[in-house]
Amino acid sequence: MTPPTEHLNLSINTTSGKLQARMDVPTGFIPITDLVPVVRSLGEQAQALEVSTTLQSGKKISCQKGCAACC
Repeated sequence: MTPPTEHLNLSINTTSGKLQARMDVPTGFIPITDLVPVVRSLGEQAQALEVSTTLQSGKKISCQKGCAACC
């Protein structure tokens, strides 16, 4: 049986714009590890927003996946 959930609308203002997410969250206790996919998704959206904003401003992103400059 699936635990009961509530719908959550999340809006986060960043320097590059607004991140918005809609998700169903359990109303009871859950393991903290269940939050990892949600937080990872928000991080990926933030990165994509920053990349888009940077490229639209005419700047170039010098690092790429696997370059180890920031990771």
